[in-house]
Amino acid sequence: MTKEPPDYYSVGGIEVRKVIEAKAKAATGILSGDVLYHWITSIKYLLRAPFKENFTKDINKCIDHLRWALELYGNK
Repeated sequence: MTKEPPDYYSVGGIEVRKVIEAKAKAATGILSGDVLYHWITSIKYLLRAPFKENFTKDINKCIDHLRWALELYGNK
């Protein structure tokens, strides 16, 4: 049994998962490991934020993940 994702995952007819998969594939080799993870996670929060109950919470999560990606990337 497959669970249907919430509506905010596919607003505009494009699933957030599909966008993330395409961008992650394109960034592999440029970014890796934890930097790639935090960058991808920030995209997820950014894309979903306008369609969720608490916009500010998701934007702050996006910013947190971008900061962590930058911290890790800056240490390479």
